[in-house]
Amino acid sequence: LVVTLSGSLLGFFRDLFLARFFGADGGTDAFLVSWTVPETAFALVVEGGMSLLMIPLFSRAVGNAKKVVASTFPPIIAVLVVLSAATFLCAPLLVGALAPGLADPELAVTCTRLTSVTVLTFGITGYVSAALRANNVFGTPAAIHLAYNVGILGLMWTLHGPLGVVSAAAGVALGSVFMILVQLPSFLRHIGLPKSWRVTGAGLALGAIGPIMIYT
Repeated sequence: LVVTLSGSLLGFFRDLFLARFFGADGGTDAFLVSWTVPETAFALVVEGGMSLLMIPLFSRAVGNAKKVVASTFPPIIAVLVVLSAATFLCAPLLVGALAPGLADPELAVTCTRLTSVTVLTFGITGYVSAALRANNVFGTPAAIHLAYNVGILGLMWTLHGPLGVVSAAAGVALGSVFMILVQLPSFLRHIGLPKSWRVTGAGLALGAIGPIMIYT
């Protein structure tokens, strides 16, 4: 509870510092357009697809979770890499569709390309969180918001002068990596990595995650 509340409190300070450092101008508008990517990705892959699909799979494989990792992790990561790369490449189209007539579309494109990494990192975060929660480990998954906001606040605080609002977008990318790192030791201890990788059951996993994400 304390960890969860701390993460929420840092989110509050994140918004306060965003307003203080950058105010209500075109730069902030550009960042808020790019903010759409992580906000959407979190709902789809952390709270949606990974949670609804992977927790039942890991729960059914208690004591044999490494086999689930071996068969599902490679294809899921491959799909996430493609989606993240597509978001990066299509950033100009995305910005044009979300905010036509934006004062500084190039800045928004730069910020969006930085935040596009969250499609991949949030997917890994959701996957690891699902594995841990299915194995009754709840402390480290609860820390992801805290780690995320530490990354955002850290880069905004140190780089807002030279980089402007780009520091916030870079902080989003860094914070999303922290979300994985904060869970990794616990994942390696409770789940571990398989000795070999295979794609058995990958079609089922990928076929199921699509409808879940569409529903979400």
